[in-house]
Amino acid sequence: MTKQFLLLRTVLVLAACSNAPETGPQNAKPAEGVDVFYVDYGPLKNSISLSGTLLPNEETDVRSEVAGRIDQLNFNESSRVAKGKLLVRIDDAEWRAQLAKANSQLDLAQKDKERKGKLLEAKGLSQEEYDQSVSRVQELQAEVQLIQSRLRNAQIYAPFSGQIGLRYVSPGAYVAQGQILAKLVQTDPIKIEFGVPQRYAGFIKEGMEIQFEMDGIDKMFVAKIYAFEARIDAGTRTLNVRARCDNAQGILIPGAFAEVNLVLDDLTDAIMIPTSALVPQIRGQKVFLLDKGVAQSMDVITGVRTETQIQVTKGLAKGDTLITTALLALKDGTPVKVRNVINKK
Repeated sequence: MTKQFLLLRTVLVLAACSNAPETGPQNAKPAEGVDVFYVDYGPLKNSISLSGTLLPNEETDVRSEVAGRIDQLNFNESSRVAKGKLLVRIDDAEWRAQLAKANSQLDLAQKDKERKGKLLEAKGLSQEEYDQSVSRVQELQAEVQLIQSRLRNAQIYAPFSGQIGLRYVSPGAYVAQGQILAKLVQTDPIKIEFGVPQRYAGFIKEGMEIQFEMDGIDKMFVAKIYAFEARIDAGTRTLNVRARCDNAQGILIPGAFAEVNLVLDDLTDAIMIPTSALVPQIRGQKVFLLDKGVAQSMDVITGVRTETQIQVTKGLAKGDTLITTALLALKDGTPVKVRNVINKK
Protein backbone atom coordinates (compact mmCIF):
# COMPACT_ATOMS: atom_id res chain seq x y z
CA MET A 1 0.00 0.00 0.00
CA THR A 2 2.80 2.31 0.88
CA LYS A 3 4.68 1.59 -2.36
CA GLN A 4 1.55 2.29 -4.42
CA PHE A 5 0.99 5.62 -2.64
CA LEU A 6 4.58 6.69 -3.21
CA LEU A 7 4.37 5.75 -6.88
CA LEU A 8 1.14 7.76 -7.36
CA ARG A 9 2.66 10.79 -5.62
CA THR A 10 5.71 10.65 -7.87
CA VAL A 11 3.54 10.53 -11.01
CA LEU A 12 1.50 13.56 -9.87
CA VAL A 13 4.60 15.62 -9.12
CA LEU A 14 6.12 14.81 -12.51
CA ALA A 15 2.86 15.78 -14.24
CA ALA A 16 2.71 19.10 -12.41
CA CYS A 17 6.32 19.88 -13.33
CA SER A 18 5.63 19.10 -16.97
CA ASN A 19 2.73 21.65 -17.02
CA ALA A 20 4.67 24.49 -15.25
CA PRO A 21 5.45 27.52 -17.57
CA GLU A 22 8.99 27.98 -18.68
CA THR A 23 10.73 31.14 -17.38
CA GLY A 24 13.56 31.28 -19.84
CA PRO A 25 14.55 34.31 -22.01
CA GLN A 26 12.44 33.10 -24.88
CA ASN A 27 9.24 33.97 -22.91
CA ALA A 28 10.28 37.52 -21.77
CA LYS A 29 7.79 40.39 -22.45
CA PRO A 30 8.34 41.78 -25.99
CA ALA A 31 9.65 45.32 -26.39
CA GLU A 32 7.04 48.08 -26.97
CA GLY A 33 7.19 49.68 -30.42
CA VAL A 34 7.26 53.48 -30.08
CA ASP A 35 7.76 56.66 -32.08
CA VAL A 36 10.59 58.93 -30.91
CA PHE A 37 11.56 62.57 -31.24
CA TYR A 38 15.19 63.78 -31.16
CA VAL A 39 15.45 66.76 -28.82
CA ASP A 40 17.28 69.74 -30.33
CA TYR A 41 17.49 73.54 -30.08
CA GLY A 42 15.41 75.72 -32.36
CA PRO A 43 13.92 79.22 -32.78
CA LEU A 44 10.90 80.32 -30.77
CA LYS A 45 8.90 83.53 -30.84
CA ASN A 46 7.04 83.97 -27.58
CA SER A 47 4.04 86.01 -28.73
CA ILE A 48 0.56 86.83 -27.51
CA SER A 49 -2.56 88.07 -29.32
CA LEU A 50 -4.39 91.08 -27.93
CA SER A 51 -7.28 93.35 -28.84
CA GLY A 52 -6.47 96.99 -29.64
CA THR A 53 -8.18 100.22 -30.64
CA LEU A 54 -6.91 102.82 -33.09
CA LEU A 55 -6.63 106.39 -31.78
CA PRO A 56 -5.80 109.66 -33.53
CA ASN A 57 -2.31 110.99 -32.89
CA GLU A 58 -3.89 114.27 -31.81
CA GLU A 59 -7.55 115.24 -31.38
CA THR A 60 -9.36 118.37 -30.22
CA ASP A 61 -12.77 120.00 -30.30
CA VAL A 62 -12.92 123.29 -32.19
CA ARG A 63 -14.80 125.37 -29.62
CA SER A 64 -15.75 129.00 -29.39
CA GLU A 65 -14.19 130.62 -26.32
CA VAL A 66 -16.51 133.61 -26.59
CA ALA A 67 -20.17 134.08 -27.41
CA GLY A 68 -21.07 135.85 -30.64
CA ARG A 69 -22.03 135.62 -34.30
CA ILE A 70 -19.79 133.70 -36.70
CA ASP A 71 -18.23 136.19 -39.10
CA GLN A 72 -15.93 133.76 -40.97
CA LEU A 73 -15.99 129.97 -41.30
CA ASN A 74 -12.77 129.12 -43.15
CA PHE A 75 -12.94 125.33 -43.53
CA ASN A 76 -14.94 122.69 -45.34
CA GLU A 77 -16.18 119.47 -43.84
CA SER A 78 -13.73 116.57 -44.12
CA SER A 79 -10.95 118.91 -45.27
CA ARG A 80 -7.31 118.98 -44.27
CA VAL A 81 -5.95 122.08 -42.58
CA ALA A 82 -2.44 123.18 -41.69
CA LYS A 83 -1.28 124.19 -38.26
CA GLY A 84 -1.95 127.89 -37.63
CA LYS A 85 -4.76 128.22 -40.19
CA LEU A 86 -7.58 130.57 -39.15
CA LEU A 87 -10.63 128.33 -38.88
CA VAL A 88 -13.31 130.57 -37.37
CA ARG A 89 -13.68 134.27 -36.65
CA ILE A 90 -16.39 135.57 -34.33
CA ASP A 91 -17.72 139.06 -35.08
CA ASP A 92 -15.50 141.34 -32.95
CA ALA A 93 -16.61 144.83 -34.07
CA GLU A 94 -18.03 145.66 -30.63
CA TRP A 95 -14.86 144.62 -28.84
CA ARG A 96 -12.70 146.63 -31.22
CA ALA A 97 -14.78 149.69 -30.40
CA GLN A 98 -14.43 148.94 -26.70
CA LEU A 99 -10.67 148.58 -27.15
CA ALA A 100 -10.41 151.95 -28.90
CA LYS A 101 -12.36 153.59 -26.08
CA ALA A 102 -10.29 151.90 -23.38
CA ASN A 103 -7.01 152.90 -25.10
CA SER A 104 -8.20 156.53 -25.30
CA GLN A 105 -9.11 156.53 -21.61
CA LEU A 106 -5.81 154.90 -20.74
CA ASP A 107 -3.91 157.58 -22.65
CA LEU A 108 -5.69 160.34 -20.72
CA ALA A 109 -5.16 158.52 -17.42
CA GLN A 110 -1.42 158.16 -18.06
CA LYS A 111 -1.12 161.88 -18.86
CA ASP A 112 -3.07 162.70 -15.69
CA LYS A 113 -0.76 160.47 -13.70
CA GLU A 114 2.34 162.21 -15.10
CA ARG A 115 0.87 165.62 -14.33
CA LYS A 116 -0.03 164.68 -10.77
CA GLY A 117 3.41 163.12 -10.30
CA LYS A 118 5.03 166.51 -10.99
CA LEU A 119 2.62 168.20 -8.59
CA LEU A 120 3.47 165.65 -5.94
CA GLU A 121 7.18 166.44 -6.32
CA ALA A 122 6.38 170.15 -5.92
CA LYS A 123 4.22 169.35 -2.87
CA GLY A 124 1.22 170.78 -4.64
CA LEU A 125 -0.73 167.50 -4.39
CA SER A 126 -1.38 164.92 -1.70
CA GLN A 127 -0.05 161.36 -1.94
CA GLU A 128 -3.61 160.03 -1.84
CA GLU A 129 -4.64 161.93 -4.96
CA TYR A 130 -1.57 160.72 -6.81
CA ASP A 131 -2.23 157.10 -5.75
CA GLN A 132 -5.76 157.37 -7.14
CA SER A 133 -4.36 158.37 -10.53
CA VAL A 134 -1.97 155.40 -10.47
CA SER A 135 -4.84 153.09 -9.60
CA ARG A 136 -6.91 154.45 -12.49
CA VAL A 137 -4.08 153.74 -14.96
CA GLN A 138 -3.72 150.18 -13.70
CA GLU A 139 -7.49 149.65 -13.92
CA LEU A 140 -7.60 150.78 -17.53
CA GLN A 141 -4.54 148.69 -18.44
CA ALA A 142 -6.32 145.60 -17.10
CA GLU A 143 -9.43 146.50 -19.10
CA VAL A 144 -7.39 146.85 -22.27
CA GLN A 145 -5.78 143.44 -21.68
CA LEU A 146 -9.20 141.86 -21.10
CA ILE A 147 -10.60 143.25 -24.36
CA GLN A 148 -7.46 142.17 -26.25
CA SER A 149 -7.93 138.66 -24.83
CA ARG A 150 -11.51 138.59 -26.09
CA LEU A 151 -10.35 139.70 -29.51
CA ARG A 152 -7.77 136.90 -29.61
CA ASN A 153 -10.38 134.37 -28.50
CA ALA A 154 -12.69 135.54 -31.26
CA GLN A 155 -10.23 133.99 -33.72
CA ILE A 156 -9.81 130.21 -33.65
CA TYR A 157 -6.66 128.78 -35.26
CA ALA A 158 -5.75 125.15 -35.95
CA PRO A 159 -3.43 124.01 -33.12
CA PHE A 160 -1.94 121.27 -35.32
CA SER A 161 -2.19 119.97 -38.86
CA GLY A 162 -4.99 117.49 -39.36
CA GLN A 163 -8.41 116.79 -40.79
CA ILE A 164 -11.65 118.53 -39.94
CA GLY A 165 -14.63 116.24 -39.58
CA LEU A 166 -18.25 117.35 -39.70
CA ARG A 167 -19.14 120.90 -38.71
CA TYR A 168 -22.01 121.59 -36.33
CA VAL A 169 -22.69 125.27 -37.17
CA SER A 170 -23.34 127.42 -40.23
CA PRO A 171 -21.86 130.77 -41.30
CA GLY A 172 -23.61 133.64 -39.53
CA ALA A 173 -24.88 131.46 -36.70
CA TYR A 174 -24.78 132.74 -33.13
CA VAL A 175 -22.68 130.48 -30.89
CA ALA A 176 -22.41 130.28 -27.13
CA GLN A 177 -19.17 130.26 -25.20
CA GLY A 178 -17.72 126.74 -25.19
CA GLN A 179 -19.95 125.47 -28.01
CA ILE A 180 -18.36 122.77 -30.22
CA LEU A 181 -18.09 123.89 -33.85
CA ALA A 182 -16.25 120.86 -35.30
CA LYS A 183 -13.58 118.27 -34.49
CA LEU A 184 -9.96 118.31 -35.64
CA VAL A 185 -7.98 115.07 -35.70
CA GLN A 186 -4.48 114.12 -36.79
CA THR A 187 -4.24 110.56 -38.13
CA ASP A 188 -0.69 110.45 -39.47
CA PRO A 189 0.89 108.92 -37.56
CA ILE A 190 -1.90 107.01 -35.83
CA LYS A 191 -1.88 105.47 -32.36
CA ILE A 192 -2.98 102.03 -31.28
CA GLU A 193 -3.88 101.29 -27.65
CA PHE A 194 -4.11 97.82 -26.11
CA GLY A 195 -3.99 96.14 -22.71
CA VAL A 196 -1.23 93.67 -21.80
CA PRO A 197 -2.10 91.08 -19.11
CA GLN A 198 -0.33 91.55 -15.78
CA ARG A 199 1.86 88.44 -16.17
CA TYR A 200 3.46 89.89 -19.32
CA ALA A 201 3.80 93.51 -18.16
CA GLY A 202 7.51 93.10 -17.35
CA PHE A 203 8.28 92.41 -21.01
CA ILE A 204 7.04 95.81 -22.22
CA LYS A 205 9.79 98.24 -23.26
CA GLU A 206 9.73 101.53 -25.14
CA GLY A 207 10.69 100.99 -28.78
CA MET A 208 9.35 97.40 -29.01
CA GLU A 209 7.67 96.60 -32.32
CA ILE A 210 4.19 95.15 -32.58
CA GLN A 211 2.21 93.90 -35.54
CA PHE A 212 -1.52 94.34 -36.02
CA GLU A 213 -4.14 93.68 -38.64
CA MET A 214 -7.59 95.02 -39.41
CA ASP A 215 -10.79 93.41 -40.63
CA GLY A 216 -11.25 94.04 -44.33
CA ILE A 217 -7.62 95.09 -44.95
CA ASP A 218 -5.30 92.41 -46.34
CA LYS A 219 -2.13 93.85 -44.84
CA MET A 220 -0.02 93.50 -41.69
CA PHE A 221 0.87 96.83 -40.05
CA VAL A 222 3.89 97.52 -37.83
CA ALA A 223 3.93 99.99 -34.93
CA LYS A 224 6.41 100.92 -32.18
CA ILE A 225 5.57 101.20 -28.51
CA TYR A 226 6.23 104.74 -27.30
CA ALA A 227 4.43 104.90 -23.93
CA PHE A 228 2.61 102.83 -21.31
CA GLU A 229 0.88 103.45 -18.00
CA ALA A 230 2.89 103.62 -14.79
CA ARG A 231 0.58 101.14 -13.04
CA ILE A 232 -1.55 98.05 -13.64
CA ASP A 233 -5.27 98.74 -13.98
CA ALA A 234 -6.85 97.30 -10.84
CA GLY A 235 -10.12 96.55 -12.61
CA THR A 236 -8.80 94.64 -15.63
CA ARG A 237 -5.35 93.61 -14.29
CA THR A 238 -3.80 94.83 -17.50
CA LEU A 239 -1.16 97.40 -18.45
CA ASN A 240 -2.40 99.97 -20.98
CA VAL A 241 0.14 100.41 -23.78
CA ARG A 242 0.27 102.75 -26.78
CA ALA A 243 2.19 102.44 -30.05
CA ARG A 244 2.47 104.60 -33.18
CA CYS A 245 2.15 103.58 -36.80
CA ASP A 246 2.68 105.51 -40.05
CA ASN A 247 -0.60 106.25 -41.82
CA ALA A 248 0.42 108.47 -44.73
CA GLN A 249 -2.15 106.87 -47.03
CA GLY A 250 -4.97 107.34 -44.51
CA ILE A 251 -5.96 103.66 -44.58
CA LEU A 252 -6.30 103.41 -40.80
CA ILE A 253 -9.26 105.16 -39.17
CA PRO A 254 -9.41 106.08 -35.45
CA GLY A 255 -11.87 104.06 -33.41
CA ALA A 256 -11.41 100.87 -35.40
CA PHE A 257 -10.71 97.48 -33.80
CA ALA A 258 -7.29 95.88 -34.35
CA GLU A 259 -5.88 92.40 -33.65
CA VAL A 260 -2.44 92.90 -32.10
CA ASN A 261 0.42 90.39 -32.17
CA LEU A 262 3.04 91.17 -29.52
CA VAL A 263 6.35 89.24 -29.59
CA LEU A 264 7.57 89.15 -25.98
CA ASP A 265 10.74 87.16 -26.55
CA ASP A 266 12.63 85.87 -29.61
CA LEU A 267 14.72 82.79 -28.73
CA THR A 268 17.16 80.88 -30.92
CA ASP A 269 17.96 78.02 -28.51
CA ALA A 270 14.55 76.90 -27.30
CA ILE A 271 13.68 73.23 -26.78
CA MET A 272 10.30 72.51 -28.37
CA ILE A 273 8.66 69.08 -28.18
CA PRO A 274 5.32 67.66 -29.38
CA THR A 275 2.57 68.34 -26.84
CA SER A 276 1.50 64.68 -27.20
CA ALA A 277 4.73 63.62 -25.46
CA LEU A 278 3.69 65.15 -22.13
CA VAL A 279 2.30 62.96 -19.36
CA PRO A 280 0.35 64.88 -16.70
CA GLN A 281 1.05 64.19 -13.04
CA ILE A 282 -0.55 65.29 -9.80
CA ARG A 283 2.25 67.81 -9.47
CA GLY A 284 3.58 68.93 -12.80
CA GLN A 285 4.31 66.94 -15.95
CA LYS A 286 6.78 64.32 -17.15
CA VAL A 287 8.02 62.69 -20.32
CA PHE A 288 9.55 59.32 -21.18
CA LEU A 289 13.05 59.08 -22.66
CA LEU A 290 14.61 56.14 -24.47
CA ASP A 291 17.75 55.13 -22.60
CA LYS A 292 19.64 51.93 -23.49
CA GLY A 293 16.58 50.19 -24.85
CA VAL A 294 14.24 50.95 -21.96
CA ALA A 295 11.90 53.82 -21.02
CA GLN A 296 12.91 56.25 -18.29
CA SER A 297 10.62 58.99 -16.96
CA MET A 298 11.84 62.57 -16.54
CA ASP A 299 10.04 65.47 -14.79
CA VAL A 300 9.94 68.64 -16.92
CA ILE A 301 8.98 72.29 -16.59
CA THR A 302 7.20 73.78 -19.56
CA GLY A 303 6.89 77.28 -21.01
CA VAL A 304 5.33 78.64 -24.18
CA ARG A 305 2.72 76.50 -25.91
CA THR A 306 1.95 76.64 -29.63
CA GLU A 307 -0.69 74.80 -31.60
CA THR A 308 1.28 71.52 -31.79
CA GLN A 309 4.38 72.01 -29.62
CA ILE A 310 5.37 73.17 -26.16
CA GLN A 311 8.59 74.63 -24.83
CA VAL A 312 10.52 72.72 -22.17
CA THR A 313 12.57 75.03 -19.96
CA LYS A 314 13.95 72.39 -17.60
CA GLY A 315 14.40 68.62 -17.71
CA LEU A 316 15.57 67.97 -21.27
CA ALA A 317 18.82 68.53 -23.15
CA LYS A 318 19.91 68.45 -26.76
CA GLY A 319 20.41 64.86 -27.92
CA ASP A 320 17.78 63.24 -25.68
CA THR A 321 15.51 60.72 -27.40
CA LEU A 322 11.92 61.45 -26.46
CA ILE A 323 9.19 58.82 -26.66
CA THR A 324 5.96 60.21 -28.13
CA THR A 325 3.61 57.18 -28.38
CA ALA A 326 2.33 54.31 -26.20
CA LEU A 327 2.87 56.49 -23.14
CA LEU A 328 0.07 54.85 -21.12
CA ALA A 329 1.78 51.47 -21.50
CA LEU A 330 5.17 52.71 -20.29
CA LYS A 331 6.79 52.80 -16.91
CA ASP A 332 10.40 53.04 -15.82
CA GLY A 333 12.34 50.08 -17.20
CA THR A 334 9.81 49.06 -19.85
CA PRO A 335 11.70 47.63 -22.90
CA VAL A 336 11.04 49.67 -26.04
CA LYS A 337 12.12 49.61 -29.63
CA VAL A 338 12.06 52.46 -32.15
CA ARG A 339 9.30 52.11 -34.69
CA ASN A 340 9.46 55.56 -36.26
CA VAL A 341 11.49 58.78 -35.88
CA ILE A 342 9.34 61.91 -36.11
CA ASN A 343 12.14 64.37 -36.84
CA LYS A 344 14.93 62.51 -38.58
CA LYS A 345 18.34 64.18 -38.34
